[in-house]
Amino acid sequence: MTVPNVIYNPDVGGGGPQGAQGWQGGGGQGPQGPQGWQGAQGYQGSLGNLSRINALGGFDIKLTAGEALFRGEVVRVDPNNDNYVIKAPLDSDMPIGIVFDDADNGADVWVTVSGRGYAKPTAAVTAIRGDVIVCSGTTAGRVDQSATLPAAEKHWRECGHYTENGSGNGVAAAAVIHFN
Repeated sequence: MTVPNVIYNPDVGGGGPQGAQGWQGGGGQGPQGPQGWQGAQGYQGSLGNLSRINALGGFDIKLTAGEALFRGEVVRVDPNNDNYVIKAPLDSDMPIGIVFDDADNGADVWVTVSGRGYAKPTAAVTAIRGDVIVCSGTTAGRVDQSATLPAAEKHWRECGHYTENGSGNGVAAAAVIHFN
């Protein structure tokens, strides 16, 4: 099995190719199997200190929180600070990811940029499996949802699709995260 350089990079830590069993990165207790790999974070894997595969199978990158951020909030790049993220403003056309774990202002924050993660709907809405999610027009950092494709003017606001029903209003639910 040939391991592409995007996964195996000795400059960011971790191990090397493991043949048919996949890739094993830097120690830890994550699962390993015929199609998987083990990583330093104890999740499904770690690609070094600045990226990882999260517990749901999404691809996360590590940035710095420019304000208190909570699981499922949509973020954008902070225009005032290098490598910082802040909540996406209302109707944001520039979302870059969704927060995987809560983070205090100035702390490291894991941001899901593709694959599975969590998305938090507005306070009066419960996530519906299969709905398209877009940056909210009423609450910064939250998502609105729709059973149909959003209008063309919302194309750049799309964040993904819920993969499960939520457990209550405003509660983060699993989603496939992608951006247009």
